[in-house]
Amino acid sequence: MIKQKKYKKCALAIIKYKNKFLLQLRDNKNHIRDPNMWGLFGGSINRNEKPMNALKRELIEELNHNFMSIKKFTKIFYKKDKMECYIYFINTNNKKFALKEGQEYNFFLLNDILLGSIYSKITKKSHNLTFITYKAIKRLKLQGSK
Repeated sequence: MIKQKKYKKCALAIIKYKNKFLLQLRDNKNHIRDPNMWGLFGGSINRNEKPMNALKRELIEELNHNFMSIKKFTKIFYKKDKMECYIYFINTNNKKFALKEGQEYNFFLLNDILLGSIYSKITKKSHNLTFITYKAIKRLKLQGSK
C-alpha cells in the first residue's frame, strides 16, 4: 500500500482594488509561517472546514471585513512544505481595512509584486514575497490579471 503524503491546507485571497492588489506584511514572529514577508490574506483550513468558509473566517479575523463576491481561482501545491492552497479572487471597492494581523497592508501593481521584493513604509526596508503569493500572482498574470 502506498502511503499518501499529508498536505496542510490553506485558503488565500487575491484581492484587487482598481488595478492594484492587496498584500499583507506578515508579523515578524518566529512561530508563524513566512514571518516578515509579504503575502496574500487568508490562512489555514481547520479540520472539516470547507476552503471558502475558512477564507471568509480568516478575512474577518485579519481585516475585519466580510467580502461578498469571492470566486475560485486556482489551487497551488507546494511540495517542499507539503501545502495545498486554495486561491480565490476578490474584486473590491474598499481600500481601507482594520488590520488585525500583520504589520501592515498595502495595494501594489502586479508587475511590482512580481519583482519578488517590496518596500515597507513601516519597517523602512524591502521584504520578499511568500512562495505561494508569488506563484498565485504569476499565475494571475499569465491568465490576464482578471
